[in-house]
Amino acid sequence: MISNAASGLISGARHGIAGVALNSGASFVAGVSNLAGGIIQGNNGSGFNFDGFNALQLVTVYNQGSIIGHGVTGDGDGIDVDGLVAINNSGVIRSVNAFSAAGSSLTISGGHASVLGNLDGGAWLGNTLSIEPGAGQQFSYADSIANFASVEIKGGTVALSGVSSYTGSTIISGGTLVLASSNRLAAGSALELAGGPLQIDGASGVNGQSFASLSLSADSTLQLNGSALTFGKLGTIGSGAAFAVLGYEGNAAPSASTGYALRLLGDYSADASFLKLLAATHINGGTAGSHFDGVYTDITAAVPEPQSYAMLLAGLGLTGPVTRRRQRRRPICQAS
Repeated sequence: MISNAASGLISGARHGIAGVALNSGASFVAGVSNLAGGIIQGNNGSGFNFDGFNALQLVTVYNQGSIIGHGVTGDGDGIDVDGLVAINNSGVIRSVNAFSAAGSSLTISGGHASVLGNLDGGAWLGNTLSIEPGAGQQFSYADSIANFASVEIKGGTVALSGVSSYTGSTIISGGTLVLASSNRLAAGSALELAGGPLQIDGASGVNGQSFASLSLSADSTLQLNGSALTFGKLGTIGSGAAFAVLGYEGNAAPSASTGYALRLLGDYSADASFLKLLAATHINGGTAGSHFDGVYTDITAAVPEPQSYAMLLAGLGLTGPVTRRRQRRRPICQAS
């Protein structure tokens, strides 16, 4: 356990603090406590760097001060840990000039996870972000997510209220993604529904979110709460996947919504993948219909055919005489 006091300074020519596991079979546990006013800095590397072997390494960080990495000829991450790391941060963790490997991933997990400040994947286009607070747990985040090739919601509930700018994929595979208002994500992000629900809050009567494309690979749910979604194009639609759309208010919504639940740019009326999506979609428990409005292909709740109305009215007309006949035949009982 390394403790740096409120006025302390730990400064290294390479990394501020460094450690490494002895071998691939050795467990490696470390803890760093940096109090408010304390500084841990690397002058040509990371604020601290621990090399380990995934689950065999666990590093715990309590930071109220500043942890700073400065890459001059090499890596310059604020914190660089190869295995598992638990970070409780109310201070500053900063990279002045980081060199990161393409394809790196960041995972936020656990029901007590909390992040202050923006999440930025950096210049490498292959970096990914996974968020998994766990079953029955929620992770709420009010700042921006930027520069990730994908952001995946894997478990629990993730509520985003900040405005994010990443244009990679938004994948909902296990948890629930809640967007707390309209257009919380960049319109350039592609939505991949892979088994988890998407919920739009605080956007009733307007287009709640625009995405670059829509893909469906597993049974998924969309809770509109009176809003709607727009997509630039159609992605991959898997066979056998069901799509339940709830909270659709149709023409009862304000005019800005124009009555559609979902819409796709262009005419998809004869597109095989679109017809597969339409067959898989149920809106408020009923079947879905579509029409091309000249710019978009709109998906709405299906309108019953005239024959269906006729059968319904005929049925209603028959019930009246039957009810009256039964009422006439009912015996009258008098109290003795």
